[in-house]
Amino acid sequence: MKQRIDLFNLVLFIVSPFLSIPSIIYGIVKRSKISLALLAFLFGIVSYLYIPNYSNDKTRYFEIYEMYKYSSFLELFYFYYAQNQDFIFQSMIFFASKMGINAQFVFAIVGIITMGILVFIFSKLYENIPKKFSLVVLVLFLFSLPYTDMLSGIRFMFAVAFVLLAFYQGIILNKKASYIFLILAIFIHFSTLIYIPIFFLLKYFPNKTKLYKIFFFVSFLFFIIPKSFIFSFFDSIGFQNGLQTKGSAYLEGDDFLSNTLSIGSTFTLFVFYFTLIVIFTIYAYLVIYKSDSVFRSIILLLAASMNVFYSVPTIFFRYGLVLVLFFIFLFIYELSVENKKKTLYFFCFLFSINLFINIIYTKDNIVKSIVNADSLFLITILDKEYINFMELID
Repeated sequence: MKQRIDLFNLVLFIVSPFLSIPSIIYGIVKRSKISLALLAFLFGIVSYLYIPNYSNDKTRYFEIYEMYKYSSFLELFYFYYAQNQDFIFQSMIFFASKMGINAQFVFAIVGIITMGILVFIFSKLYENIPKKFSLVVLVLFLFSLPYTDMLSGIRFMFAVAFVLLAFYQGIILNKKASYIFLILAIFIHFSTLIYIPIFFLLKYFPNKTKLYKIFFFVSFLFFIIPKSFIFSFFDSIGFQNGLQTKGSAYLEGDDFLSNTLSIGSTFTLFVFYFTLIVIFTIYAYLVIYKSDSVFRSIILLLAASMNVFYSVPTIFFRYGLVLVLFFIFLFIYELSVENKKKTLYFFCFLFSINLFINIIYTKDNIVKSIVNADSLFLITILDKEYINFMELID
């Protein structure tokens, strides 16, 4: 039966990736690994087609791609390798530019890898879920994903995927390859440096859940500590070269998110407070549902480290993306060992609002990028003209 599903999904996906979505979901519920892989490739196609807003990070990467056409490798080496610590994604853009490969293919590859890693971790935990919860757990996973960040931010979520993989492989499964994944994450985005001490603390002391609970509760003191103290601390331990400049950009001056909120719309404020509700709901879950597991140790330290940056909302909410994703993995794991039916449905409802927010944020982009006849078949998708700056959404 599963082989028939796999064959049907493969053929349908090759003909029309978007028409295969219902069948892919059905295949995942039936525990088809091929369907899980197709989900990652489907997201890669969406990332390939996605037309960003002019203000999005993805637009900057299109600009960098054009700039690299007139740059030498020595210039790239000096600027990124000598001055910065995160160079992997920029190098991918550079070599694609020099080889005449359109930037959209880079975004597709990054999208496939990012979603592929998330799907891989999900699949390992999903195997132990009671079949009666199969569809609901899949819905929870799909509802919880930060699609806007994955499609527009790209680089940070690319790094986050490797962070999650490093923690899963290194702390949960105790595999040595995890060190490579952590290094890759740091070289993709410098802000993942914060996870190095957390990783090694958990690596050598994975079962100190009670101690990590203390760290978690103590970290709430940072909710009343001013941003100036945070900056002074990181300045005292010393950033080097490019990291110092980047760290200062986040910690000094006016916070980007704070400025946005001060002039933002009602919907922007709604998203801000909803995100806070999600984070504090996760905190409430960690307090109410007691458990001593390596998964718990990880998320307690992730939450504690994130709370340190509460006075800098841009950083706080950025690390919140990591917390939410790992929480979903934690919850799926705990659902496999304990029946939490009501809590499962509650989180499905909560994260359905997350999906709604992502749809509102990206509806114009999705309509312009995908809702057209050229996106119906795979052959017409690959035959479409490449995105140009005239198509960007203001």
